[in-house]
Amino acid sequence: MRYRKRIRIMKGLTLNLSKSGVSMTAGLPGMSVNTGRRGTYLNTGIPGTGLYDRKRIGGSPGSGTRQRSTTTWSGYEERSFELTLDGDGNPVLRDERGRVIDDPRLLRQIRRSAAYKEKLFEVSQKTHAEYQQQTEAFVEIHTLTPKILPEAHWQEALAAVAPAAWQPRVFTGTKPDPDRIRHELEVEARREVRTFAFWKIPRLRREYCDKRLPGRIEQSEDAYRQEKAAFEADEAERRRNWDEAERARCEAERRRLEAALAGTRASVEAAFEARLSDMELPVDFSIDFDYSESDGLLRLDIDLPEIEDLPQQKTNILKSGRVSIKDKSKRELAEQYAHCVTGMLFFFAGEGFNVSPRVQRIIASGYTQRVNARTGHEEDEYVASVCFERGFFSRINTAAIEPTEAIRGFEHRYDPYADGRHKTIEPF
Repeated sequence: MRYRKRIRIMKGLTLNLSKSGVSMTAGLPGMSVNTGRRGTYLNTGIPGTGLYDRKRIGGSPGSGTRQRSTTTWSGYEERSFELTLDGDGNPVLRDERGRVIDDPRLLRQIRRSAAYKEKLFEVSQKTHAEYQQQTEAFVEIHTLTPKILPEAHWQEALAAVAPAAWQPRVFTGTKPDPDRIRHELEVEARREVRTFAFWKIPRLRREYCDKRLPGRIEQSEDAYRQEKAAFEADEAERRRNWDEAERARCEAERRRLEAALAGTRASVEAAFEARLSDMELPVDFSIDFDYSESDGLLRLDIDLPEIEDLPQQKTNILKSGRVSIKDKSKRELAEQYAHCVTGMLFFFAGEGFNVSPRVQRIIASGYTQRVNARTGHEEDEYVASVCFERGFFSRINTAAIEPTEAIRGFEHRYDPYADGRHKTIEPF
């Protein structure tokens, strides 16, 4: 049933205005026929009430049943495709079931759409960024070199060693509430106290509560005191354990800092080993090291990654928005490998200087595995060796250097060929 306001044009003819359009109604009160854009309807109702019923008796003039339309491509909805790139950067389209779309006509329709162009640009930019990040991770290792800490850093850290502040917990037990206990007893009394002499029930239930209330309150108070005592005992135990753990931590930290300031061989090598175990680099590496306490010299022998470990491809965004994926040239790979090798020398030297202020020099040498032309066997061959001096090293901005040029500011043995390949050298 519906309510509508109608505008009477003349007897038996009414003009109806609504959001959906204009229609005409002809007939008598209680029985009329309405014709409009949506079809023909029979209206019946009770005159004077505004209540009526409406039933469709004919279709819209000149049309069949209307259906919601959607933009489709040969049965595929406009956004029902997935776009990926193959190894050469070529777009690959799949339908909603993951099947490759290979219908030429359908492909042409999709590629002309704004959705396709937007998705292609998005995927191409993402792929380009991923390739760049992979290469940068190798060639910019030197930017990870830590800032060299002065001796005052260890002295200040030693003076600042102190137990961490104790953080007590708050007891959250609920104190006994006589009103709540009485309410619980009243509920209990309604369940327990029953008699045929109904006029006695209020008195009996009141007596039931009065008799038991003192005992229940005392029980609740005992439980509260026990709970609080147990909490306080647990807190005291936690405090004792905390104090003991903090004393042990502070003692260990003081010993570590004092050993670092003293620069003993055992402390330097242990500290450097600990730093190595926590390191995360985009390349695989292994290091042999040895520290001479008498002259503050730390020697590092670094097993370098191979040039084949570097990303072998590069990308470029074309004017069309597509990404082009190509193999790097031998010169490009050689130059990037040189940045990786020299960058690793700076990085590990920085880590070495930061284990103790007594480390004054670091000789970092890098070697790789090559096939000896005379023997045909793979052998370790050194390609770079640098003697870093602490004072000068601490003054350079390693994040902004060109590592292949920066090592020339130190005593070094590093002599690549013109095409970027590394010559075999004799380390320091």
